[in-house]
Amino acid sequence: MKLLKLKLKKSKSPKTKQLRITVSPFFKPLILSSGIVSTGDIIRSYNVGVATVYLINDKGRILYIVDEPKVTSEVEYAYNQIMDYVSFKLKASENIESLLKNIIWEAAEELGIYDIVNTHYKVLEYYILRDVAGYGILDVPLRDPDVEDISIESAGVPAGIVHRRVASYRWINSNIVFPSEDHLRRYIVKLAQKAGTSVSTAYPVREFRLPEGHRVIVNFGYEVTGRGSSLTIRKFPQDPLTLVYLVKDNMLSSTMAAYLWLILEALGFIIIIGSMGSGKTTLLQSLLMLAPPDAKIVTIEDTPEIRLPHERWKSYYVKRGLSLSEFKIEIGLGDLLKAALRERAEYVCVGEARGREVIYLFQAASVGSGSVTTWHADSPEQMITRMKTLGITDDLFQNIWCIVLTKKVRLQGRWVRRITNIYEVQPSSEGYSVVEVFHWNSHGDSFNTLDNPTYRLTLAARRLCIDDVMEELEYRREFIESLVISDKLDYKSLVTFLHDFYRMRI
Repeated sequence: MKLLKLKLKKSKSPKTKQLRITVSPFFKPLILSSGIVSTGDIIRSYNVGVATVYLINDKGRILYIVDEPKVTSEVEYAYNQIMDYVSFKLKASENIESLLKNIIWEAAEELGIYDIVNTHYKVLEYYILRDVAGYGILDVPLRDPDVEDISIESAGVPAGIVHRRVASYRWINSNIVFPSEDHLRRYIVKLAQKAGTSVSTAYPVREFRLPEGHRVIVNFGYEVTGRGSSLTIRKFPQDPLTLVYLVKDNMLSSTMAAYLWLILEALGFIIIIGSMGSGKTTLLQSLLMLAPPDAKIVTIEDTPEIRLPHERWKSYYVKRGLSLSEFKIEIGLGDLLKAALRERAEYVCVGEARGREVIYLFQAASVGSGSVTTWHADSPEQMITRMKTLGITDDLFQNIWCIVLTKKVRLQGRWVRRITNIYEVQPSSEGYSVVEVFHWNSHGDSFNTLDNPTYRLTLAARRLCIDDVMEELEYRREFIESLVISDKLDYKSLVTFLHDFYRMRI
């Protein structure tokens, strides 16, 4: 195998460092690297635990380079000996890291390698904990809070990374490579075991979630794919993006944020539409954070992605059987939505509505619950057409308060997410009409303002007993702007300020 040696050298510009990547022989169990050889400017470097991550610009392409502790031949020998010892001694334990540390010293004594372990303990501890308690060669990107998605297309191909700080590319290459189909298969089996499930050539396609909440879909072997095994990991965010962060990032304006906040608090029915990767779930999560702290919220998801600070938040997940040969008890979105309607929740949210179960959201809206969901569609017309085929009638469409359209667009060489339109669904002589309230201007990367109260804002004012809704809209806009200006963008800061906001409004 290959180990990356990172050599920094000064470039012609005193402000820019360059990263030279070379390779040297290494051994199989520890690191599986791609052998990329490149010279490029360092965009950013930061630590993920003991490892260092470099983002480099190599002739216009961005690379995600993981630099892990270096290894000598003594460490290689000790690692192999200890791993064999661990395979016999390790038992299931909740505190597996502490147990592993004890086993390392126990192995050192019994195997006669105490001096090596004592000299190189930190390096050995890193790799043994990474490979046994952690996620092996994908451990660093899985622990990196800036990594959103990881994709392995096949053995021999660099792992693809979606990085929060790199907006110019959808995916960037890394120096992480599975050298063979056998390595990749064994890794997939280990992932499935960590999730408490199994994968095999009999059932080669599996979707499951890891203990940290990360969503994984795997293809095992050559049964359904021409390139062999593959996997994609959609990470569960430990620090969800807030609506304040999205305003700072210009996904929407502060006025739009204040508008959606008012609609949400008034228990309106909001549908967020857009294509895959356009930021629908991110927006839904950030919007729900603005609900009053004492509200009862029920979220229903196929795979858990939403995390809320509310004490009265209840999270439902879909349950599926493991295989066709088993006695399966399945609990789908429709079953969970029926249960949610009996919860007396102020808000009922479906992470991603897909089929006929969406009718229960319309029913929740009709009985007074706030409803929020996402839906794959590129326009309100496309959404309505699909919903009509599922049995949603014209009179039910009147329950929708607003439709939010998100898109991932190319802007000045960067991929960015924008709310391009917000529409209101308003009653009309024909039953209902879809009226544009906000739109995004691509030339100036700006949004229109709102000069007069809309139909839904007026209804929100009546529900919330607000005398002047435009004055309230401006107050909330200024509140959001103050957090943007003071750089209070994180999850914890928003929760603190929201408690203060609602306390002052009582």
